[in-house]
Amino acid sequence: TNANYTSVMNNSSAFGTFGNMDIITSCTWGCPTYGSWYVSLTGNGTDAISMELSQSLVSGNTYSFTFYDQKHQSYQCTPIQIGLSTSATAFGTLVWTASATATNSTWVQRTVTFVAPNNGSYITVKQSGGTTGFWAHIDNFEFSSYAPSVDAEYLCYGDFTQFSIDSTGFDSVYWNFGDTNSGTSNYSNLESPNHQFSATGTYSIQLVTHLDSNSDTSFHTVYIYPRQWADLG
Repeated sequence: TNANYTSVMNNSSAFGTFGNMDIITSCTWGCPTYGSWYVSLTGNGTDAISMELSQSLVSGNTYSFTFYDQKHQSYQCTPIQIGLSTSATAFGTLVWTASATATNSTWVQRTVTFVAPNNGSYITVKQSGGTTGFWAHIDNFEFSSYAPSVDAEYLCYGDFTQFSIDSTGFDSVYWNFGDTNSGTSNYSNLESPNHQFSATGTYSIQLVTHLDSNSDTSFHTVYIYPRQWADLG
């Protein structure tokens, strides 16, 4: 049942209308790709699951992950669909549909890439159609941690180096420019700050982003060059 599935899974919930989620622990219907079990879904949202992410996804940013699917030759299935949700018990917004149905007795790795249409903390999974007699097996979801990309411009000594990140919508940001000699100017809470470094050389820039109750810390390196002067006589 949905309740039994949710009680034994970490950070994953079942919420389909049929409520008969199966955790397969034998090779009768196909062996798992990793570990000792996998999940089987009936069709058209009669079975559906959510997986809670360690960091909320931000609207407008691009994300990617992989998973495997297969089917048993005795049953039909329809393509897997992926959603992004703010709730553990609702499918949310559809973000991806597989281009093909699962293959008989063969695990196929799928790569999901999408632009988040809204903020969300849960990836959801269901079949796109079918009935309770349609079965698809899914396994081994692998998510990459996401750290914003940092861009820096004006890297000569004496310049105000301009920083920007490729993401927006965070609740707050914190920068540490690794330049303790600059005093309180070494820190900023702006999304696109500038900083005048106190000397030439290599600096390790720390960026901490916060969204909802989650935070992510990343480090980025910049080199501040000596300013070059041209003698024009």
